[in-house]
Amino acid sequence: MSDHTSCNSFRGIPYSTFEDRIWPRVSAERTPLEGSIELTFRCNLRCAHCYVNEPSGDRRVKQRELTTAEILRITDEIVDLGCLGMLLTGGEPLLRPDFAKIYLHMKKKGLLAVVFTNGTLITHRTAELFEEWPPLKVEITIGGSTPAVYERVTGIPGSYRRCIQGIELLLDRKVRLCLKTVPMTLNYSDVDRMRALAASYGLEFRWDPLVNCRVDGSPGPVAVRLRPEQIVALDRQEPKRVAELRKGIAKSRLVEPTSAFFNCNAYRNSFHIDPYGDLIPCMLVRWPAYSLREGSFRQGWTEVFPAMRNRARMKALPCDTCQMNAACDQCVGWAQIETGDPESMVPFLCDLTYARAKAFAPVALAPAE
Repeated sequence: MSDHTSCNSFRGIPYSTFEDRIWPRVSAERTPLEGSIELTFRCNLRCAHCYVNEPSGDRRVKQRELTTAEILRITDEIVDLGCLGMLLTGGEPLLRPDFAKIYLHMKKKGLLAVVFTNGTLITHRTAELFEEWPPLKVEITIGGSTPAVYERVTGIPGSYRRCIQGIELLLDRKVRLCLKTVPMTLNYSDVDRMRALAASYGLEFRWDPLVNCRVDGSPGPVAVRLRPEQIVALDRQEPKRVAELRKGIAKSRLVEPTSAFFNCNAYRNSFHIDPYGDLIPCMLVRWPAYSLREGSFRQGWTEVFPAMRNRARMKALPCDTCQMNAACDQCVGWAQIETGDPESMVPFLCDLTYARAKAFAPVALAPAE
């Protein structure tokens, strides 16, 4: 929900009221306020950085996916426990022929829906659906500002043209939309032009450089990951981003070491569901999982998740005494897929944090008196 702070209310409730009165209560009560669901791992593109994409026509993968009826039933159970927001993602969620039925069911249940898509499968019918039943936002990932760069990332000829057509179909119907990218070695020099492309449509543009291994642990995407100094160079181009980084680094000394296995929001007020019905804490932490095919969302959320959240770490890490720990993106999910050990450190994330601290807040690196 943090991407939508420009709105002046949350479901009609003033943000001041929500933050001061409602959020503390739902946090303490572990209300599943927001969730995400991967409708499929399959995708019609072959993006070099993707950590889940499977071939669009893979029958074996398709047969494993949740059925329409299962997704509708799970949606009802989620809403019954108080969920307000749902992200529909993939793979490419529009590959599913039942996407419209699933989306409409969620909307009619009152969920605030966000859709992540590559935009290439948006048709007049899809655009009309979003016009009649508006999502909170559609986020389209672009790989480049030109066919040459874009298709170097996606690996599919003609995909740039189809993406632009999808963007324009949604703009014609005034669907709330933003563009985003993952900077990598294949499009590093094109980030400014992608920002300009978004601006030419009057659209918000954002980027995230954190490329990780695939969720099965295979390291393919790491081959296109930027070096920390390249990411810092991109940071420098955006004063607002630099200010946020400086603020985060400045606060990092205030965090005390913890023995908790999870030091994020995992298992507390958010959740994730994979294409096969496994309830997990987020898109990176794929274990332990609770099967929603074998049990209910209520049981998973109220009985299984609390035990997982209370899990303690078995060993100490250098991160425990690092003055940059609160400014770093180290997490058990990254560690698991990058190193095979959830209680380990990801060197890339450490290097990036210190590169940013050196560039934007060197005083934070000075020894404490």
